[in-house]
Amino acid sequence: MKSKANPPDKQRLAAIIALSVSASFLMFFITPFDMFLHNPTDFVVSWSFLITPLLISSIVVSLGIMGVFFYFIYNKIIFIIAVHVLLAVHIINVHFTQRFFSEAYLIILLAIVGSLTLWIVLDIKFKDKPKNKLIDIGLLLGTGLLMSAQIQTLFLNGGMGQITGRVYYDVYRLTGNGIIWLLITAFPLCLWLLLKRKNKDIKYEKAVIFIAVLIFGMQLTGLIFTSANTVLREGYDEGELMYFSYEPLLDLNEESNIIVFISDRLDGKYMEEALSEYPEMYEMLDGFTYYSNYISEYGGTFPSITVMLTGHFFDCNELLTTIEYFDAAWSQRTPIDVLRENGYTTNLYLDIGSTYGNMEQILNRADNIAYGDKKLRPNIHTVIDTMGRLSLARLSPYFLKLFYLSTINSSFASILIHVSSYTYPNYANPVVGAESDLDFYRYIKDKEVTTNNEDKVFSFIHLNVAHDLSYRYDAKSNEIIGNGANNIIETTRAGFEIINIYMEKMKAVGVYDNTVIIIVADHGDREQTTTTLLIKPINSRGVMQENAEPQLTSKYFPASILEVAGIDRTPNDDFGISYFDIIGGMPPPTRYVQLLQSSLWEWTDGVWRNIRAMHSGVFQVPADASDLANWQRID
Repeated sequence: MKSKANPPDKQRLAAIIALSVSASFLMFFITPFDMFLHNPTDFVVSWSFLITPLLISSIVVSLGIMGVFFYFIYNKIIFIIAVHVLLAVHIINVHFTQRFFSEAYLIILLAIVGSLTLWIVLDIKFKDKPKNKLIDIGLLLGTGLLMSAQIQTLFLNGGMGQITGRVYYDVYRLTGNGIIWLLITAFPLCLWLLLKRKNKDIKYEKAVIFIAVLIFGMQLTGLIFTSANTVLREGYDEGELMYFSYEPLLDLNEESNIIVFISDRLDGKYMEEALSEYPEMYEMLDGFTYYSNYISEYGGTFPSITVMLTGHFFDCNELLTTIEYFDAAWSQRTPIDVLRENGYTTNLYLDIGSTYGNMEQILNRADNIAYGDKKLRPNIHTVIDTMGRLSLARLSPYFLKLFYLSTINSSFASILIHVSSYTYPNYANPVVGAESDLDFYRYIKDKEVTTNNEDKVFSFIHLNVAHDLSYRYDAKSNEIIGNGANNIIETTRAGFEIINIYMEKMKAVGVYDNTVIIIVADHGDREQTTTTLLIKPINSRGVMQENAEPQLTSKYFPASILEVAGIDRTPNDDFGISYFDIIGGMPPPTRYVQLLQSSLWEWTDGVWRNIRAMHSGVFQVPADASDLANWQRID
């Protein structure tokens, strides 16, 4: 006689619904928005920009999980067909609206068809088998996963690294945390099996409902509490569209220009290895001097670049939030203001969130800000994929975190936003990362440098370069390829190729010789390290030279720009000494490096405050920075 699955009792049905809703909303809605509220400057956009794709994802995943359970209950293949159809519709929609899966589109659809076919075959083969035990196992394992995810989030994530694209976890943490996570996950199922072995018929559904509702309620309450006590600035997607335009970066003055390239995280070690592996860089860096005894005052993009551009020291002991520091730094008179007072056009390309908070702060300092109708929309698939990975990384044990974070770096917000290149061909993404580097590369490769600007020009261009393994230079095709590099040195070489294209176009119109070019790192990749500084003075040509004597630091950048511009520094003594004071023979002051603890949040005055960096020590570096013996920790 054929066995027939009985309709589920109300408790079992409620358990399935509670577990499905709690798990899917925890993964695709509550956790992502909790991360958003605690790191608003990293996400750039507003919560409303993300809510629709995340809410739809949560609902669809809930229905999918329920569909699998209902299949086992009712023996109706229609539930599994519905799950596969929903997935196929999502893939088709993403392909035609977002242009994703261009190469794998048909393969993914064939895989969905294959999966459905296999399920139907197995369904026919095992049609008469009782499936209630599979429902029991699924509900209990799902409950265990929900419990372990909650405990991981609340108590076991103390060693999570900052998302930079290069996060590592030690073996001890991987092993111990993994064992705890697996034990918690297996506990409900093991307890049930133990009681079954003792011939006890336990009705576990009430426990599943209670745990699912409790965890969902705790998470939702926490989210509501955080949202009620977090002050958010206007997102980049809100209000009038103001964006950096690439076009003015190519319009120079015939007689005098200053171009600064920030090469993010270009550690001195990386520079040395790149020069060794790619000796053609000596010729490429025509007229430059490499100052190898150079250090950055801070260990991260925040607050390093803002300090360089404003001269406003970041005092970690004040516990300023990121937003408060930006307000203070950009509200004062900066070296950029001095340049503008002396007839310079000033162009900036900076990373929102790590160097400034909103366009209003730099509105009267950047001549390359353009306006347009707000046509931003989310990259639906990317939003779901990125937010899902971030969420799973938070909920998972350490041995799975790297799997979910492997494709994510600190510039992840750049791929959440879609701007039509047809509407805005000169649009520069507000988030600096590999994508913006490749956009800049494609733009300058197809354009020519012009000399129509009647004013002297200062341009400050932030490139990602050595921050992660996102692109590489192919010498055979003389192209930069955006499918990743084998090591950071390959990416470093590619970053210099972008700069080289720009410099070659300057040579073509005859402005290379009368332009001062500075290539400088904002920070290195280690706590005690040199970083990179290259300077090409006016009328300097020839193979790159190295000078390891001057004891230089990023603290000298503001005064250096004014000196290069030929501006009298006497009224601007607040900006201190310059690179050239030390290079010219001034006895070097002792250099200091501020050690920061990144991404700290503090509950103060009834609100969560994003203390992006907190004081954790100071190094004094009185001599050669390449010798670690000269790094003296004084605090």
